[in-house]
Amino acid sequence: MTDIKKRIVNKGKKFYAEVLKRRNVSDKLPEFKKMRTGTEIFIIEKEKRITVYDDYSMYPESSAKSWKVQIYNIEDGHFYDRITMCGGKYPTRERAIAEVERFKSRAETLIFYVFPVGFTYDMGKFIWSEKEEYDYDNPVYATEQEQIEEAEKRIYYITGRTDIDVADFKNRIKDSCSLKALQSFYNAQKSEPVCDYPFWIVNDFQSNKSILYVSANKSKWYAERCGIDFKSRKGYIAAYVYNSSCPELSEYGKIGYQYRYRSIMRTA
Repeated sequence: MTDIKKRIVNKGKKFYAEVLKRRNVSDKLPEFKKMRTGTEIFIIEKEKRITVYDDYSMYPESSAKSWKVQIYNIEDGHFYDRITMCGGKYPTRERAIAEVERFKSRAETLIFYVFPVGFTYDMGKFIWSEKEEYDYDNPVYATEQEQIEEAEKRIYYITGRTDIDVADFKNRIKDSCSLKALQSFYNAQKSEPVCDYPFWIVNDFQSNKSILYVSANKSKWYAERCGIDFKSRKGYIAAYVYNSSCPELSEYGKIGYQYRYRSIMRTA
């Protein structure tokens, strides 16, 4: 699994196992895989709040309708929210954290779960967390592995899927028209020092083939993907459009798309 797939699958989760091991309570806790996105878990040691599990801090521009605090008692294995003020529900994360702090002097057997209700964040900034500052006039060529990882990011942003093997894309193409489209795609780059990387073929109603790709030049990446919309599952994306009726009219450009029924369909 590539680094970006691990990051997407694990989201922003950080798990501090050594803390639980020191307290000898890890076998008593509920499964962390079932925690809501945005959850934080704390324990109190020597009247200080210590993070055990962080699935919040990595999400950019995050917000929530409200925040809840639940308290887990290590001794009896039960959750409690009635011992907190306001029924354990707070308008901001800061208020929820303040409630945890209120227990500092009497919480050696308690574990605090702070989680959001209606959690949202900027998915695009989460996926593309690195700053991209390239001079368009001075190409910075990517390695094939970097192109594969960029393709995986785009596929996730379009489809929400992480189970697609980008590196095996060319081996999955079987129909003759798609093979011709792929050959045309490579022929169009014969004069380039490094080839663009194809990762998906989109069909349209005229039997043309649109090849989604990642440029070899990193300075083009933002422009290629800026029309993708994660929430609506539709938008615009860079593509090489193979004209099956008249191959010499094949060209680079952008296509409109919509993701439905586990397929990317061309709309414009």
